[in-house]
Amino acid sequence: MTDSVFGPSSEAATELTGAQSVLETLFACGVDACFANPGTSELHLVAALQNDTRMRSVLCLFEGVATGAADGYSRVAGKPAATLLHLGPGLANGWSNLHNAKKAKTPLINIVGEHATWHLPLGASLTSDLRGLSASISDWTKVSASAADVGADVALAHQAATAKGGQIATLILPADTTWSKGGVVGKPLSPLPRTRIGDAVIAQALGVLKSGRRVAFLVTGDSLMGEGREACTRIAAKTGATFFCHGLNRQMERGAGRMEFRRLSGWGEEALKVLSNYDDLVIVGTGQPILSFAHPTYDSVLVPRSMRALRVGSAEDDMTGALVTLADAVGQPDAQTVNKLLAQRTSFDLATGALTAESIGRAINKYLPEGAIISDESGVAGAGTYPFTAKAAPHDCLFLTGGSIGQGLPVALGAAMAKPRRKVLALEADGSGMYTLQALWSIARAPGRDHGGVFQPSVRNTHALRRHVRHPGIGKRRPRSLRSLKSRSRLGKARRGHGCRRAYVQDCRRVQSPLRRLHGAQGTAVDRSRPVMKDRTGDFQTGTAARCQDDHATFRPIHGEPGSTRI
Repeated sequence: MTDSVFGPSSEAATELTGAQSVLETLFACGVDACFANPGTSELHLVAALQNDTRMRSVLCLFEGVATGAADGYSRVAGKPAATLLHLGPGLANGWSNLHNAKKAKTPLINIVGEHATWHLPLGASLTSDLRGLSASISDWTKVSASAADVGADVALAHQAATAKGGQIATLILPADTTWSKGGVVGKPLSPLPRTRIGDAVIAQALGVLKSGRRVAFLVTGDSLMGEGREACTRIAAKTGATFFCHGLNRQMERGAGRMEFRRLSGWGEEALKVLSNYDDLVIVGTGQPILSFAHPTYDSVLVPRSMRALRVGSAEDDMTGALVTLADAVGQPDAQTVNKLLAQRTSFDLATGALTAESIGRAINKYLPEGAIISDESGVAGAGTYPFTAKAAPHDCLFLTGGSIGQGLPVALGAAMAKPRRKVLALEADGSGMYTLQALWSIARAPGRDHGGVFQPSVRNTHALRRHVRHPGIGKRRPRSLRSLKSRSRLGKARRGHGCRRAYVQDCRRVQSPLRRLHGAQGTAVDRSRPVMKDRTGDFQTGTAARCQDDHATFRPIHGEPGSTRI
């Protein structure tokens, strides 16, 4: 009996192919989610996925959705997810959201197919410098040499992905290494410990806190979650220090019962004005604050010349351990002082009339379920909604860490898979949502359960461009090239074409209905609204708001769902 593309015959069932050893090793390492946009070179890996129900595999119509969803899954689950991509062009299509994942220090494993070893030198149409492309975005890259090697290489990739606080690991598999027999399951490797920040540096930070000067902290990453966040709260309550975070963070615990970290703007005049109120800046586990873009009249580093800065470790170090040690050193604050720092659950009156970012924020504040996860790529609208969510029910917020738009919907999809019992709310701008609108296709075709929701209040995100137009040397008149930004995008039909129902929301009263449905609606729906906002240039903007619902249950990429092709 001969073997088929879907696996070995029964006589050879005890001998693994390279593809089967990949899957077995991933599962042995604790990786149980794969976001895939495969092609011909990955057929045997697809077959292995079909034959093993332990791995939750999600078919994505675009590689940027696959990489973004893997990022969202890994952030929320706290462990790596895998992607399955097709050759160099496939990895290139997923590059943008890999950039965001790398900035977030997300642990992520890319499995990328390559032409068979003897076919590669012939220069087929999809041949590219895959190793070089991977090196441009990955912290670790390896090309497997044979079916016998791929299992051990997967284990190495997992160890690399989980090292230094989270890395991008890319394993390139020539097609013959996956279809050939002789696969061996790799043994999971012990995680590499994060570097402990030295006692001398902790002592310096303690000295700053005891100096009597006005002290600000800048933190990110693990410092905004769990034990790290609690240590920051203790330090602030005992010493009066103010805690800032970057504007774009991997994940932040917010809402009632949690201290609110002040987000530091990436615009020069705003950040310098805020930091000028302090004498010392303690930077824990991150880089110094800098401008988002260079400016001819501001320094790129946003630390006032009068301010002293102390850097405590890097993103690769054990930030949580350092903050806990520092909190223990300053002493335990009294409970009353701690409680004053914690946000109190406050429900704001719902607005009436025209839909604005503020009115959407009030509605989110009222209806956001406890334990919800927000994927925030809201652009202009986010500035209006963010203050209201600070006093909402306890929730987590995921941000656009690398600034490369098109992350919001894929990250929401991955987060919903990672935490199936929690509701997911995507605050998505219409322009950036268009970059990865194909995420709705995967969301719509996931098997049903009591879904979480993805809700998109958005306005056209042109304010940032208009702000740069006021850059010295460009002039006061808005260039003709930006005048077309007034045109309105029509997303309703596109969303429906991906399999999502839609409703149309135009006022404050009706926008409450989709948010209420976050508490238990089933099915896949999109609600569109048209908030009207006025930015600082005085131009009115219109946009769309959408809510679609995510799912966690396994989506098999080869089951012939509507719109898919059976292999």
